[in-house]
Amino acid sequence: MVRSLVVFVALIALLAISTAVRGQDPPQPAQPDPVVSPVMAAHIERLKAELPDRMATLSEELRESAHRWNRSAPPKGSKRKSARIRKGSARDKYGLTVAENTAQLGLGWLAAHQSPKGFWSGAGFEDSCGRIDDGAPCGGTGSNLHDPGVTGLALLCFLRSGVEPPPAKETGDDENDAEDISPYAFTVAQGIDFLIAVQSSNGRFGSEHILTGNYDHHIATLAMIEAALVTGAEAHKESAEKAIDHILAERNAGAAWRYAQAHPEMRVFPNDTSVTAWALQALEQGRAARMPFDKTAFTDGLGFIHAMTDPVTGRTGYTHIGMLPPREVGSEFNWPSQQTESLTAAGLYCRLLAIENRTLKHDKQALELSTELLVDLPPVWDLAHPGRVDYYYWYYGTKALALQGGDAWLDWKQPLINVFAQHTLLDGDALGSWDPARDPWGHVGGRIYSTAMMTLSALESSQH
Repeated sequence: MVRSLVVFVALIALLAISTAVRGQDPPQPAQPDPVVSPVMAAHIERLKAELPDRMATLSEELRESAHRWNRSAPPKGSKRKSARIRKGSARDKYGLTVAENTAQLGLGWLAAHQSPKGFWSGAGFEDSCGRIDDGAPCGGTGSNLHDPGVTGLALLCFLRSGVEPPPAKETGDDENDAEDISPYAFTVAQGIDFLIAVQSSNGRFGSEHILTGNYDHHIATLAMIEAALVTGAEAHKESAEKAIDHILAERNAGAAWRYAQAHPEMRVFPNDTSVTAWALQALEQGRAARMPFDKTAFTDGLGFIHAMTDPVTGRTGYTHIGMLPPREVGSEFNWPSQQTESLTAAGLYCRLLAIENRTLKHDKQALELSTELLVDLPPVWDLAHPGRVDYYYWYYGTKALALQGGDAWLDWKQPLINVFAQHTLLDGDALGSWDPARDPWGHVGGRIYSTAMMTLSALESSQH
């Protein structure tokens, strides 16, 4: 019996090692299980009562604004310059309305699919289906390993749309507290509380055992910093500062960021642009919030981005200079890397942030090369050319070019609004969401990830 038990334990250990060697994550240990508060229960009942009508109204408004947008389109074959949106024109106003409607629909869908315990789940969000429409579940589940990350993405949507948690005096257990505040105030409050509940004593959001969990930590840190900026709450500030300390602790000395040290790819390429870009966003927000940390980490991370950018083409590589974006083994045929410039967009956004805060000198030629790559590959819902739909790319391209402004932003914004106008889901319980099956990483984060990324892009477009 003892010998059998030893053999069984050895087999389990071997399976865990084999999983790690393939670059996949082992099963996630149990996280703290937040309690469903009476306030949250009342909030959910309020959403069930109000969301269907609100979402139906928004969908009709999107249909109308999309119709006006489409009717005002320039003639086919128009040159890029003559087809640009003129600021303040009727078409510009239609486009802003399309983006705003898209963003509000995304917020409604995310609010409807939040767990009663405050988090968003890549794999378990369908447990909350039926709050918009009582028909078939939405579909499009993802992994259960990255809930802190997708929770962070969802929170960023609400925080960047101006939603704040309720005042402290209204966070008691009285159901009536939910009557006179923003419909999404408790959505934000419970999401923040979940992240604080699962934050380890060393500041990390999520499990140390998830080998690719630095993505989750960096995104959740960014959300917590933005929450602290909005609320000014000491608990939020303390959580954010601990999270920043953990980002600094996991950085490779004198360089940037990637996965946990146990990940097999770390032996060959210990840094990558994608993970580093999320870390730099969090650190830049921490700087804006006047949180204390060693700014050398931001400078070194930015140096890695610069080193990965080809000075001839402007393309930012993944783990070495000018490398195309990565794909999981076997998926490169469905999602050809040549159809996206996601890492160039991420690198450009980080460099523009650094220029804005005067951490980096303005290199006009380098920025122009990267910008041209993005403008030459704009958002387009082209299913005939696999890989052109890339929510991750569109998020970073939107952030970078909106920050840069000018003609490049106008050339990017118009095709992006075309996507909003024509492809936001407007039926059933999936109303307001985005199909993860169209995106190269949708199978990981699921419909929460895909909807959050497109909602963030829509919010940015509605504000510029």
